Amino acid sequence: MGECGAATKDWASDRRAFIALWGLPGAAMLAALLLAMAGLVVASAIGAAPLGPHGWSLLGGASLVGFAGLWWGGERLWGKFGRSQPPPA
Repeated sequence: MGECGAATKDWASDRRAFIALWGLPGAAMLAALLLAMAGLVVASAIGAAPLGPHGWSLLGGASLVGFAGLWWGGERLWGKFGRSQPPPA
């Protein structure tokens, strides 16, 4: 255990490590969600995926659930920033 006030190096302190550890995985998951939703919108618009009279509402709701899942799941998978976690000592 280090002394109080001792300088420590962050494991993701430089820009390359930060992008590789946080930026790329998050961007890949977001891109996959956006491509899937764009495909569903196009399929619904041309009539290949008949979603009924509430199709656009279903697509909008699926987008919101997907984004919430990415936010919640990514934080639980890669980060420990939940409110139930005590701050590091």
